[in-house]
Amino acid sequence: MDGIDLSKADLTCLASRPFNLINLNQSQADLSQLQGCDTTYLSLRENQYESADLVPLAGSRITGLNIDKNPLLDDQVVPTLLAIKNLQVLHMRGISLTADGYAILAKHPSLTRIYISSNPPLSEQTKALLKANKIHVEIRD
Repeated sequence: MDGIDLSKADLTCLASRPFNLINLNQSQADLSQLQGCDTTYLSLRENQYESADLVPLAGSRITGLNIDKNPLLDDQVVPTLLAIKNLQVLHMRGISLTADGYAILAKHPSLTRIYISSNPPLSEQTKALLKANKIHVEIRD
């Protein structure tokens, strides 16, 4: 199923209610409208978000985030991810993070698990750094 285009939809009504899950896969929704939204898990799979598009998520209380298949996301998204203080689980297959980005992400205070793809493979040094920071890496394609 193709996603629904929510790029021009008004999502501000979501900001006033708590949700366990918000699924915005293939939506290209304007994330600035979610500021103040109380959600546990946010899925943004298969969009064309750039790193700056995720900045409105900084400071949110999300514990799980799926940004799989957003190939334009790169190391510039890491400061936003670090600013999601409660983030524990991060799905990030098919994004363009480099070893430098992973090294910075490893400093996240609450991140415990990341899901990545096998291509490109993580270096042993990057794997060791993540493990040293108690971040479990699961490789899935």
